[in-house]
Amino acid sequence: MLYMVKDTWRIRPDVWAVCDIRGGRMRQGYSAFLNTEAILKFTLMNDSLLLRIVLTDPPAGVDFGLQSGSGNNYETVQKQVSGGGNLLFDFPVMIRKDKNGITDFAGPFVQGNKGDRFIYLDIGTYAGNPESEWGRRLKIPLREISESVIENVRFDDKLILEAKVPGKGKDGGPNCATVKPFAGWHPMPV
Repeated sequence: MLYMVKDTWRIRPDVWAVCDIRGGRMRQGYSAFLNTEAILKFTLMNDSLLLRIVLTDPPAGVDFGLQSGSGNNYETVQKQVSGGGNLLFDFPVMIRKDKNGITDFAGPFVQGNKGDRFIYLDIGTYAGNPESEWGRRLKIPLREISESVIENVRFDDKLILEAKVPGKGKDGGPNCATVKPFAGWHPMPV
């Protein structure tokens, strides 16, 4: 069983971590940014899955971040400025089954309607840099994740579900809109 934990020290307010219930062990090395109070204030995630987006070869000097929330009520977390290498975004999503047994995704990072869920990466001004020449979002679909992949990754704490996404668009700027080409989500070692 996994728990979602938010940093309460305010050292890294953009960090969410995933805590394994067995002994409070942190995944992804975030334990240095969390205190005991944060661990005690965790929110139980009944069914959750840890995802990773790898933004490959984004143009240098551009702000990127993961969108939490939707509409006008959102914040950009895990903000990073590209510097020539890949950018990584790790985050949990909740898994729910509807009355027909069909999987749906939920949580602060999940956008869209049932059957067409996705994750937003905010870019430039959307990522909180008002001086950026870019104001874009990159949409990464969740609909491609199969039931068998979900079940395999969900119960194996050595695996994460990863999507590699091109960071550069045809115009040489940051990739935006619905990601194309998209190779889908694949289980990878943590």
